[in-house]
Amino acid sequence: MELTIYKHVAFDLEIATPLPEGAEGWIPSLGISCAATFKSGDDKPRIWHGSSLGVFPYPERMNTEECRELAAYLIKCQEEGYPMVTWNGAAFDMRVLAEECGEEWHGPLKELTMNHIDPGFHMLCIKGYMVGLSTAAQGLRVGDKMEGMHGSLAPTMWAEDRESQDKVLQYVAQDALLTSKVYVALQEDRRLDWISRAGRPQTWAFREGLLPVNKANELSLPDTSWMTSPRLRGDCLQWTENSKTA
Repeated sequence: MELTIYKHVAFDLEIATPLPEGAEGWIPSLGISCAATFKSGDDKPRIWHGSSLGVFPYPERMNTEECRELAAYLIKCQEEGYPMVTWNGAAFDMRVLAEECGEEWHGPLKELTMNHIDPGFHMLCIKGYMVGLSTAAQGLRVGDKMEGMHGSLAPTMWAEDRESQDKVLQYVAQDALLTSKVYVALQEDRRLDWISRAGRPQTWAFREGLLPVNKANELSLPDTSWMTSPRLRGDCLQWTENSKTA
């Protein structure tokens, strides 16, 4: 049986500023310490970070022009038939990138956000919640995130030294690659099985392929009456000015 090739470019970034403990709502000016993209067909992820000479630590954050170069690459990939794929990128990664690129880039990046594929957002639109990338990867048996690392550690580690920065770069690269693997597995299986925190088997099954954000946003609202504080898709997309549903 011939293997189906799902052309795409997976994207993930790490913020430069640690999130305050217990923070709620959007925190502006988080900055981007580094990012990674993985284009289907490539041998390895492409790493993005601020320019630096020699063995000195990389800059605290990518500057505006460096962020715009990353944004331009993602837009070009989309235009060339490699749809961008993220996990929770519609609500977070793309908003951070748009903020760092400046107001004149908001329009193109909002459009890219609405047309890209975010399996986590698709799941939210159907189930009323999304699992994390690690849970999805484990459920699909395609690997896991880097052991001993977590996104919340990345900003602090990035500010330490070059050795710690290299670990963060390895982490973001693995996340981009894992996002790609999860995307392909979901397109093939059309379902995700996992074990909840309460130890119960859970399933997300869908007949159609993964939908881009704009199409997933048009789906009927799920029943979230059993949840205390459900996450609303409108909250995820409010920054794009496309939050038509709750």
